[in-house]
Amino acid sequence: VKLSLMVNMAGRWHAVSLTDDAKGAIGRISGMRADGKWHYASVHLAPLLRRQQKRGALNVQAIIIGDRDPLNTPKGATANFDNFIVGRVGTSKPVFRWSATDATGITGYSYVLDQEPATVPPEESKGAKLAMTFSDLKKGLWFLHLRAVDGAGNWGPTTHYGVMHAGN
Repeated sequence: VKLSLMVNMAGRWHAVSLTDDAKGAIGRISGMRADGKWHYASVHLAPLLRRQQKRGALNVQAIIIGDRDPLNTPKGATANFDNFIVGRVGTSKPVFRWSATDATGITGYSYVLDQEPATVPPEESKGAKLAMTFSDLKKGLWFLHLRAVDGAGNWGPTTHYGVMHAGN
């Protein structure tokens, strides 16, 4: 699959190459390979777009993912995306809030904050509070991994939430 992230800003399309040819693109997202396996990647669009528009607000009207000219993805080829997040980089301490429901009630949560995209928190409750602030985060991409335990002691699946942090 030959794909680019296409960003429309001020009526003009800008390509950021995923697995497509990088020729004519304003950037490339490393770590993407069309090899039938799951991969993780992130891109900070603002610096790429700022090179295209030197002054003023960076107002993005649309973001799409697709093959761009020449269309060279073979017929029948597919791409799958999971946990796609569009957000902004923060500099303040992030506050995470959550909730879950179950017929037997929720008795607690287990969570981990790290820089790995697929961590599964241990089956040990850290209590029933519904928010957490993490201090002293270094610059980079962080993931909150969260799961709940119900009144019968059954642990639910893990939810992963990514946040890009610019540091303190």
